[in-house]
Amino acid sequence: MAKFKQRAPTIRSSQGRVKQVREDDKHWDKLMIISHKKLVFIHYYQALSIGSQRSRPIYASLATSPQFSNVFFAEVDVDTNQRLAASQGITTVPTFQIYYQGQKVDSMSGGNSTSMLDMFKKAVATHVPTSAGKKNTNATSSSNGNGIAFDAKFFLTAAGIFGAVALVTLFGRSSKNNR
Repeated sequence: MAKFKQRAPTIRSSQGRVKQVREDDKHWDKLMIISHKKLVFIHYYQALSIGSQRSRPIYASLATSPQFSNVFFAEVDVDTNQRLAASQGITTVPTFQIYYQGQKVDSMSGGNSTSMLDMFKKAVATHVPTSAGKKNTNATSSSNGNGIAFDAKFFLTAAGIFGAVALVTLFGRSSKNNR
C-alpha cells in the first residue's frame, strides 16, 4: 500500500485572490503563518446581511488589484464558521480584521466602507515594507514609493457603491491635484 504525504491545508478561493476560510483550526493557523510574511486582511460576513452585501464588492476590488498583491485577503462566512467567528469575538457583520506577524493590528465592525478603506490604507502604509525594506510612514500620501497608490483612479470601481464624493473626501484631493 502506497503512503501519501499529508498536504498542508489549503484555503479555497472564492473570488479571485479572496480566500474562503473553512472552520478548521489548521486554516486559522495557516492564516497566522501567512501573517508573518504578509499583511492578512480578513472579512467576516453573512450572506444575507445588507452591510456584508455592500462591502463585499469593495473588499473584492481591493483583493483583485495588482497593487495589493503583497496583502493576503480572506473571508469567513459566519453562518458556516460559527465556532471560528465566536473564537474571534465576532458579534456584528461585516467585521474586518487585519493581522500582521501573528497579531491583530486593527479591527472594525459595520458596513461603513469609508472607515474600512481608511483602516486598510493605514495598515498597508504602516505594515507593508517598501521596496527598500522600510516600513512606509507616509500614510496620507497618494503614492508611497513602492507601487501602492491610494488615488481616486483605483477606487473609481468602488465609486458606484458609495459615491465619488466620498472618495474625494477620503483621499483629500482629486486625481487632477495628483499631477
